[in-house]
Amino acid sequence: MHNPLFAFEKDFYNEYWRDYDEAIDYVIMDIMTDIAYDNIPAVKKEMDDVPINNPDVWFLNGRMDLLVKDIPSDAILKNTFLHKMTSRTKFYPDKPGSLSEFVLKNYAPELIGKL
Repeated sequence: MHNPLFAFEKDFYNEYWRDYDEAIDYVIMDIMTDIAYDNIPAVKKEMDDVPINNPDVWFLNGRMDLLVKDIPSDAILKNTFLHKMTSRTKFYPDKPGSLSEFVLKNYAPELIGKL
């Protein structure tokens, strides 16, 4: 199956790395996607057809000290299935009942005691 976005990105990468030895920016994929969206009608249509999703993708970032009981469940469960945190997200593993404790115990127990 031919996907115009992936075909464009493959060609873009091939041309880019032919002339350069390092990425212009760490978000080069985002830059390529923006160029494809603005210049290839099939890519624009495909992307515009995707329904809005994950509106609270950044909700957890910077809130790891909150108590789970104080977080509205619909903000993190009902409308967002994928959450983004950065490598700089601060965790509070020793705060009982915190979002940090919940996430670490349920999704990354191997990190307990290392943060």
